[in-house]
Amino acid sequence: MTAAKIHLIFVFLAVASHLPVSTTAQTATFDRYEQNRRAMGVRFQLVAYAEDSAAVQSAFDAAFKRIDEIEKTLSNYLDDSEVSRLESAKANEQYRVSKDLWKVLCLSQQYSQLTDGAFDVTLGRLTELWRAGRKRGRLPDFDELASAKRNIGYDKLKLLPDQQAVQFAVPAIKLDFGGIGKGYAADAALEALRRHGMASALVDAGGDLAIGDPPPGRSGWRIMIELAPSSSFVELHNCGVATSGHSQQFIEVGGKRYSHILDPKTGYGLQDNKQVTVIGSDATQSDAMASAMTVIEFEKAIDLADRMEGLEVMIIQPTAARRVVQSRGFPELSTNHK
Repeated sequence: MTAAKIHLIFVFLAVASHLPVSTTAQTATFDRYEQNRRAMGVRFQLVAYAEDSAAVQSAFDAAFKRIDEIEKTLSNYLDDSEVSRLESAKANEQYRVSKDLWKVLCLSQQYSQLTDGAFDVTLGRLTELWRAGRKRGRLPDFDELASAKRNIGYDKLKLLPDQQAVQFAVPAIKLDFGGIGKGYAADAALEALRRHGMASALVDAGGDLAIGDPPPGRSGWRIMIELAPSSSFVELHNCGVATSGHSQQFIEVGGKRYSHILDPKTGYGLQDNKQVTVIGSDATQSDAMASAMTVIEFEKAIDLADRMEGLEVMIIQPTAARRVVQSRGFPELSTNHK
């Protein structure tokens, strides 16, 4: 499923170009650096603090190189991507895949099992139909949906670890990593920055955040959540954050609004207007679980988060009654800007 990302705003309170931080040996001066580039259909923003300006550009170049590599692997908008080439895969034949695709597939299958199929990267045929329907302003044809549903299901995807290969139970399965790919790319970019000495860094992949060590002199990055009470934020480090909802992408037919976020069980876009914010161990997990928790019921989503170590969720349903629920360990929201 492709989850709409409600942009999270990260706030830098120290805006001066030089940030002195005392150490036991000497006083170090850190500068803040930022670079943006469009990839995977969104704007990627890299932010890092460093002492040595000479190392920054090579770190950013390495991070964007990883993002480009992952886009060429996972994007079904690129005809020559690895995923696009798999669209012609025959049933029951083995196809060896790259390291990145293998890792994302393994994680995707884990999240599919955890969420009883609410997260599913085999939905490509369905998302293709709904995307076309939004352009035409009408719902997909019932027979087309029925046909597409026969070619989806995470249980139809088999992973072969010994060969680092995949096998499909039916032909013409179209993989769609819209609910996990940008989070995975953000994590890969953050790791590239770390390898180049930029541990105090953050990557924003169109609202999916991969968050590294805190900025110098602070305990974390201040993350503003748009759907929380006005001016509220959480302060975080070394984790991932993602928000999913359908307030920005939908189709309205016959007075009913259908989200571009699809329920794998029905094949239809969601009509339950809620927004889900997930804090996870990394951006890959947050991205996938935010997508899934938009589909499953409130109580099941909260129970799942409470059972998963390092995962927290806040769900907001902006109705007249405005229902808000959150997992036990979700950080307390603050309005203090100091």
